[in-house]
Amino acid sequence: MALTGTDRGTASVDDTAVGGEWPFSPASNFTSGSLAVLCLVYDNNGTGGTDSFSSISDTNANTWTLRQNALQDPGSQDAGTVLRVYTSNQNSGTLTTGDTITVFLDLSGIGDRIQFVYTLMEVDSNTASVPTYVTGASSNGSGTSASITSTSITNTNMIIGVTGIENDGAVTPDSDATNGSWSTHQTSTNTTAGTGNLAQRISSQRKIVTASATQTYNTSFTSSDYCIAWIELTDITTDSLFDPFGTLGIFGI
Repeated sequence: MALTGTDRGTASVDDTAVGGEWPFSPASNFTSGSLAVLCLVYDNNGTGGTDSFSSISDTNANTWTLRQNALQDPGSQDAGTVLRVYTSNQNSGTLTTGDTITVFLDLSGIGDRIQFVYTLMEVDSNTASVPTYVTGASSNGSGTSASITSTSITNTNMIIGVTGIENDGAVTPDSDATNGSWSTHQTSTNTTAGTGNLAQRISSQRKIVTASATQTYNTSFTSSDYCIAWIELTDITTDSLFDPFGTLGIFGI
């Protein structure tokens, strides 16, 4: 059993969306039977600095499941950042460059422009099963670096880390090789409303672990409000962990 990851695109989405719709498409075609992982970062532009998220859909009517959600809110609108991580097993159709994923934000009470960035990746397996979500966590704060430590990641499973910052400055990705190496990060920034803390940036990476242990995902950047999260994925199903015949016969008899 083995997991593989493939980058499927990252970009900023024009903030002149009509009716609160932020549409985008994969940069390359997904593989049938794989898991799509979508990471979103955008302004905390809801009333009072809340998350203005409304819904998500795509042209194949796939189901998107929220896995992690973080909000860094200094207490006012457009003064922080929001991070969301979604997965989809592409249950209604494989995503291609001709498909569109659309995020809907509630624009009521929003007077400022919204900076919106995302990364897309595919996680596939050489087994017949679609990779599945195990667990994850998120955190938020302000500063020049962010760090989060996972629970123990099972050997051969994948951890994905994502950072969102309210700044257009570069993010230095995690580069440690403890029980596996992080992938080159996907990163994008949106500066349509301005630079510095008027912008939003995202960075995401993944690692296949080579031994069961915790993993620390950390990044550094220009002093900013930030959100950080990780998720664990596996291709080991519950059924595959139970062999009724066992090594000694039926139920070990």
